[in-house]
Amino acid sequence: MVRLLLLAAFLLPCMAVAQDNGPWNSPLMWAEEIAPDVFGTPQVFQDSAGVPSVVRKLNTDTMYCVFQWFRAPRTAPTWDRVAVKMSVDNGMSWTEPVPIVVDGMPAGWQRPFDPTIVCYGDSIRIFFSSSARMPMGGLDSVVNTYSAVGVDGIHYTFEQGARFDHATRPVIDPAVTIYRGQWHYTAPIGAPQEGAYQATSVDGRVFTRIADIASDNQHNWTGNLLVDENDALRFYGSGPTLWRAMYEGEGRWGQFTSIGLKGGDPSAVTRRNGAPRMIIYVGPRYVTDVADEAAPVDRSAIASYVVRERVSVGDFDGPVECIDVHGNVYRIDAMHGSIDVSALPCGLYFVCRNGRDVLIRFINVGGS
Repeated sequence: MVRLLLLAAFLLPCMAVAQDNGPWNSPLMWAEEIAPDVFGTPQVFQDSAGVPSVVRKLNTDTMYCVFQWFRAPRTAPTWDRVAVKMSVDNGMSWTEPVPIVVDGMPAGWQRPFDPTIVCYGDSIRIFFSSSARMPMGGLDSVVNTYSAVGVDGIHYTFEQGARFDHATRPVIDPAVTIYRGQWHYTAPIGAPQEGAYQATSVDGRVFTRIADIASDNQHNWTGNLLVDENDALRFYGSGPTLWRAMYEGEGRWGQFTSIGLKGGDPSAVTRRNGAPRMIIYVGPRYVTDVADEAAPVDRSAIASYVVRERVSVGDFDGPVECIDVHGNVYRIDAMHGSIDVSALPCGLYFVCRNGRDVLIRFINVGGS
């Protein structure tokens, strides 16, 4: 206990800074696979961004990468919007980001977020999270997966109806690809150990839910799908290190294999002519002293204490995020004013709502 508290005392000054950092204070990184599951030195792909999804148009050198972009200033129309970068030379160079345009979305809907992109024939379908109204108290069951279709990677037309929804829980962070003529969909259920939803479709619009994917508290199914050069389906996901798993058929997935990189929400893509596979992911947060002017935090009001099983979050029910000192995010539903943290790894955490409102911080000693 003493050793853990000393570690926490060392980390608290760093966390006092990090608590002001939203997703706009992380870059997207990219790296090449130099050997199976071994990647070279990461480089910056895009600053102030998150939730990447990259795909290559079949039999071409053209690639599209969509992501959530936080282009300053915060009052700009490009702040917290989905944007795209494109490459026509097999990923060797990329355009500057451009915000996407989705025509036909009903008035009053929440802006698209958490994008994933699929090329099929001459068309491009983008899947994203949205809702028919602004959610109550963060995220709620009104948030579903929707889609839009286009051809140039920038302009899309909204497709009516949800691609995937859940009656009582929000659905975010979708991943979609086409594998052997069938569309495959996944989305994390909540906390890593809850696993992921899974669905299939013949047309990319009407999905049928199949058995959920099992997981543990070290492997978060927030990431992306890839059909590799050998026509095998992979998922790249988040955790203490990024990982991948291979699809075994009939909704079953194989063992988790670490790929060593630290970060979150990875997306891998194959390249033409034997060029190394590349991966794009959310890198570590920037180290900064700049406070979040849009959502200032009263640090004196943030409690800190040691827990073993449950954390009280006051008069609040709904999904919250527990963020550790490495930037790993664990989503947990608060019920009756508290959250169950017994499955979290030991460490220091901040509990956040909407990724910005810091509710509390705690040191967990009851996890694995």
